[in-house]
Amino acid sequence: MPLTRQELEACESCVSSSVGSCIQVMPNHTLTETGEISGFCFRSGGSEKASVIPMSKNCFGMTAIYECASGKHSNAYISIMNNLAETQARLQTLIAELESGEKDLNFECMHDWTSSMNVRDQRAWSDGMPVKMGIYHCFMRTNAQNEREHKVFIVVSGNCRHASEELYNLWLDARDDITVAQFMECGEVAWLRQATLRWLNRVAWKIMDALKLSSHTVVEDKEAVGRKVYMLMPTTYTVYNDMCLIMHANQFLMTNNATLLHSTSSGVIFDCFASEGFWIFHGARDTSSHKIFGAEFRANKDCYAFPTKTVCYHMLYACRHSQTQVTFARSAKTETKKTTVCMYAADKSKFTGVMFPDSSFIAELEKLGFSNNNGITNLMPIVMYCSDE
Repeated sequence: MPLTRQELEACESCVSSSVGSCIQVMPNHTLTETGEISGFCFRSGGSEKASVIPMSKNCFGMTAIYECASGKHSNAYISIMNNLAETQARLQTLIAELESGEKDLNFECMHDWTSSMNVRDQRAWSDGMPVKMGIYHCFMRTNAQNEREHKVFIVVSGNCRHASEELYNLWLDARDDITVAQFMECGEVAWLRQATLRWLNRVAWKIMDALKLSSHTVVEDKEAVGRKVYMLMPTTYTVYNDMCLIMHANQFLMTNNATLLHSTSSGVIFDCFASEGFWIFHGARDTSSHKIFGAEFRANKDCYAFPTKTVCYHMLYACRHSQTQVTFARSAKTETKKTTVCMYAADKSKFTGVMFPDSSFIAELEKLGFSNNNGITNLMPIVMYCSDE
C-alpha cells in the first residue's frame, strides 16, 4: 500500500539528520496517534552521531511463547476449559499481583560491571505488567507432517517500561557527543535486551503456576543474592522493537513493529489483535532440532526485517480498504464467549479497528523471506489480558 503524505513526511523526518541513513517501510506501516511512523527498519552507519537514531521509549519490546505439557492422564486444554471461570479468576488475581509490584526493573538492578565474575542483579525487582499475556491453543502439524497436534501455549508480550525510559533518557543526554557504535556498546543496551526476556520468562512462570499448568521450568541464575526465582524457557520469541550493530559492516539497524531476521530463533510471531490471537509465520521445516515453528528466516542485503504486528486504525489514521478492516465495537472490559475470555485494561478501545492480514498482505510478506509452503499457525486465545488495544 502506498504511503500517505503524512507517512512520507514522518519517514523523511527520521532520516533528515543524516545523508547516510535510510528507512525501509514494512507492509504494516502506519501512523501512531502522535503522528510518528510505525512499522519500519532504520539503517545508518555506526560512525554517525547517535542523534540520528529514531529512538523510542519502548525499546526491546518482545513477544515470547511457552509450550505447556500434557501428561498421560491429563490434558492442559481440557482442564482449562472445564474450569474456564476459575481460570479467568486466577488470571485476574495474578494481574492484581503484578500491578501492585513496587520495585520496577531499572538500571539500579544491573550487575556490577567492574567484576566479570558477578552476573547477578545488584537489586531485586518485581515483575511488572506486560501489554498482553494469557493462555492460547492451536492445532499444528508435527515435523513429520503426518498428523496435527493440539497444543497449549502461554504467551507474554511487552517491554520493560521504566528501564526503557531510562535508556531513552540516557540517549537524550549523550546523543550529540557519542556515535551510534559507542551508544550500542553501552552496557545498558545489552543488559536491557537480556533483562526484558528474563522478565517475560518470569511472568510466564507465574502464569503457569497460577493456572496449575506444566512447562519447562528453570531457576533464574541472575537474580539478586538471597532470592530464588523461577522462570520458563521460551519455545520461541520475537523482538518487535529491536536494534543492533553489525560489527563487521559497521552498520546500525533498528526496527519498529518489525523484527530483525538474523535474530529470529524459530519462525516470526505476528500480533493480530486480542480476540484473534497471534499468528506464527513458520520458517523452513527443521527436522533436526526442537524448533517446532521451523528454522530462522534468512536475511539478505535487501531485506533485514519482517513485520510483527497488524495495522491499527484510529481517528487520525483511517482504513483505506474496508474489506480488510476488522471494526472494534467493544464497550466493556471483558468479552466472554463459549471458548474465549478477553480481559482489557480499558473499557473502550483506543482504536477504531485493525487490518486483517489478507492474501495481498501475505504476498508482500513472501517478498520479505516467508514461504507460504512453510505454513502459518494461529494461536487462538482461551483466557488473555490486553492493555494495548
